[in-house]
Amino acid sequence: MQRVALAALLLALGLGTALMAQPQVSPYTAPVTVYASVTDKAGAFVRDLSAADFTLKEDGQTRIIHEAVVDTLQATVVLLIDTSGSMREQGERMNALLTLFLNRLQPADRLRVGRADGRGVFSPASFSTNRREAAATISAWGPGLGASPLWDSLRSSVDALAAEPGYRAVVVLSDGEDTASKIKNSDVTRAAHTLRVAVHAIETPITAFIVNGKPTNYRKGDLEKVARDTGGLHRRVPTVEDRQAIDDISRAVRERYRITFSTGAPSGKLHEMELRARSKDLTVRIASRHGTQ
Repeated sequence: MQRVALAALLLALGLGTALMAQPQVSPYTAPVTVYASVTDKAGAFVRDLSAADFTLKEDGQTRIIHEAVVDTLQATVVLLIDTSGSMREQGERMNALLTLFLNRLQPADRLRVGRADGRGVFSPASFSTNRREAAATISAWGPGLGASPLWDSLRSSVDALAAEPGYRAVVVLSDGEDTASKIKNSDVTRAAHTLRVAVHAIETPITAFIVNGKPTNYRKGDLEKVARDTGGLHRRVPTVEDRQAIDDISRAVRERYRITFSTGAPSGKLHEMELRARSKDLTVRIASRHGTQ
């Protein structure tokens, strides 16, 4: 009788339906936004998908996708350029690639440029839409010199995007050679996962390069792995034509799906994430892990 009376009282106060029907909810239900690119078998970007066309798992648990829309809003980009000694022979090609990329950016996209020299110095002081300023900065750098702390420079580039809103990406032009970093390529990937930053890469061919009288320890595929594991795109030239490589990378920056779901996982950790298209003919690129704040 006491339970019946309590239920009647709650209903009379207008509280019964809400209290009795409310399911037990995990305290961790914060919305998470991640970005992904989707291409067909020909490599063309697919634009007409919705939330129903994807499946998403977080730490092995299926999550409900609330929204999946093509996002063409402002992107914030660090353009990282390898200026090490091993790139001296690539000067003409690099200049052409950089010009093409700057011309492909949308007017609202914000940019900073940096050298892969480990100093963590970027220009201008804050992100800007001024393409001429970026081009002038690059032109003033001169030929490549010195060692190549590629992973240190990539980590600094990822960190430089930490406080920026919306879609954030590092676009790196490099031969993929690292000769002086204090960290590993896996450390770059972990930082990019935590901050949800994509790393896109155009990798140029490398010839034998000697440091202190010894061949460098060039591990082909490391830069490609960083790009793949952060949801970015990787193109190696001249395996892919220069212009096509820029077109592909620019498209990945310009058009991507914005995926929103509610996480059931605790904050402050990295969580495994698996996003797939229901169609087996489509390829989805997204970071395999994400950090919750």
